[in-house]
Amino acid sequence: MATGVHDRRRRFPPPARAPVAAVAIAFALLLAAFGSASAQDVLPPEVQFDVLRFEIVEAARRERHKDVLAIADRMRRTGQTLPVETLFLEAKALHGLGAPDIARRALASYLKAAGRKGENYDEAVRLYVRIKSEMDDRTRDAAATERLRNDYESARAAWAGEQKRIDQWKRHAVVFGGPEDDSATAITRTADGGIVLVGSLHVRRTQGDNPLDATLPWITAFDRMGRRVWHRPLGTAKDPGSLRSIVPVPRRGYLLGGAQKGFQIAAITDPLGNMVGDGDGDPWIIALAPMAGDGGIARLLKDGDILALGTEEIGKNEGSGEASARLPVAVRLSPTGKAEGKAILARDGAPRGYDVKDALVLDGGDVVVTGEVRRMDGDAASSEGYVIRITPHGQEVWSRRVVPERGGGMAITALAPADGGIIAVGRDGAALSYLKFSGDGALLWRRKIEAPAASEAQVRLCAASDLEKRLTAAYAGKDGARDGPQGDPLADLARVRTHACRTGAPFAAATAITARPGGYLILGVAGRDGDAGIRITMTAVDDAGGIVWRESHGDGPFNLATSALASGDGGFVVAGVTSNWGRDIVLFKTDAAGTLMPFSGLGPAAAPAETPAASPQAPPPATTRDAEDPADAERRKQETATTEKSAPQRNTKATDPNAESTDDSDIDIFDLIGGMFGGSSESRSKPEPEPRTR
Repeated sequence: MATGVHDRRRRFPPPARAPVAAVAIAFALLLAAFGSASAQDVLPPEVQFDVLRFEIVEAARRERHKDVLAIADRMRRTGQTLPVETLFLEAKALHGLGAPDIARRALASYLKAAGRKGENYDEAVRLYVRIKSEMDDRTRDAAATERLRNDYESARAAWAGEQKRIDQWKRHAVVFGGPEDDSATAITRTADGGIVLVGSLHVRRTQGDNPLDATLPWITAFDRMGRRVWHRPLGTAKDPGSLRSIVPVPRRGYLLGGAQKGFQIAAITDPLGNMVGDGDGDPWIIALAPMAGDGGIARLLKDGDILALGTEEIGKNEGSGEASARLPVAVRLSPTGKAEGKAILARDGAPRGYDVKDALVLDGGDVVVTGEVRRMDGDAASSEGYVIRITPHGQEVWSRRVVPERGGGMAITALAPADGGIIAVGRDGAALSYLKFSGDGALLWRRKIEAPAASEAQVRLCAASDLEKRLTAAYAGKDGARDGPQGDPLADLARVRTHACRTGAPFAAATAITARPGGYLILGVAGRDGDAGIRITMTAVDDAGGIVWRESHGDGPFNLATSALASGDGGFVVAGVTSNWGRDIVLFKTDAAGTLMPFSGLGPAAAPAETPAASPQAPPPATTRDAEDPADAERRKQETATTEKSAPQRNTKATDPNAESTDDSDIDIFDLIGGMFGGSSESRSKPEPEPRTR
């Protein structure tokens, strides 16, 4: 038995590994039975479509967005009806690939086809709303970026225009003065067509045993080419004061009004600025009344007499002992300076304080006085303007107070148009104000020019966060660079934004008025509270008060025009104050449209005064020529190299104001200030006499 069993096991040995050749033969037999791999993929269209239907779902689950779109395209090419849910899967893939507009359209097709019964209806609606919100945000961002770019371009153009005006100012404005604050207050023409200015200058010496700190009146002449001819300080270190008005006097020289040694004064000089006699052997300088507020205006009447206008304190308040009122005063003087009458104006008994800003002589002989009035027993911060018409002898014809519509107000000066009316200018709160009265005092119209507030573009620009980043994106080209044909548009971004984003409240005011063909030219100032950059404004208006054009001029933090006159060639000559390491005197010329231009030769004076022979106490006036030969021009250039001054350069004084001195009476003021105006003490007239009280 054992042997038999052993034999059977030997009949069935363990299977051996099949040879490689046998495996290959078996695989070949299978291929023959089922066909090749490519043949196997060629499924019936309906089966192939079902495969793709499952593949697109799997690709969507794995967020393989490009595969989803490729499979959907293959499904369409089968010719089978596309399942409506495929539209949803396509929309999701398109959104994932950053094509929101096409995705939104695909979702719209799905929602229309599937309706509310669609398997992915809720998710499709949420995605549709999301895509729409994203597209709206992108549209708003793109619009905001483009708008911000336009805002910047507008601000950049305004800044560039300001820089152009500043460059013109530096080329054409004549600026002169000392290291302290100086000013010019009035201007007139000379008989030969030149210009005469008056004002005040401040001299200071802090070193030594005898310090000096004084404000002195001065008168300076320029020829028709804008070159200084002579300069006269009036008084000495012990005679502080200022000049506020100048009027040509036929056959004599100039009538001056101002203040000296605490008195309101009137004075007459010869055509070279030297004091003249009154015919009785005394100098013609009259002290009218102690200074109280603004006063010291002198005007030449039609009959040759003089009307000096100022203010005078009247009455006393019980308890305080202070004046109960400060009223305008008109003093009539003969040509020799003899007092012929005095009239106190605006005597209504109210406790008001008047300041006299200007006076205008009408063709008929009457005089218009303008200024500002405040309560002296209440709110002194609230002010009104006033206009008073008086006869040549000081009797009031009518009086009008100009009540501001908001804030304080004043009437600075006035002009008489040809129709017999009166144009007064000043301020109303923070606005430039000008109004017209009839000859009998009826208010005909009233106009205001508001200071320009920040525009919407400026507000957006100044409020923008990440401004440079957003503008860089707005200006970026295809290569990401922002350089344009004119260079980097953001090179001046900081300066443009500083210019556009001044935050102080805007203000404007009128400072002077002069006639122009067909209307008037109003000088003024405009700026923002607490900000640097107060500019001179020139506004041309027609006879009805309509604005014809506006210009602005100046450089630095402060500029003020105080007076102007027609230049005789259709343009204007303007005098005032400008910042130049302090406040200095400025003189500039414009054309008929207010554009700055050089002094290429002024036209004839409108009403030249007769000029007597030159005084032996002063050098003769320079010969005026509209053109010079090259040799003369070079000689004049060398002679005046140390005295001419154009903004923003500063002249060096002829002598050191801090030099020690032991006695004010030995101080020659002209030596202290002569260098900045040209000349020396040798060309100065004798010290001015003490004013006489009339």
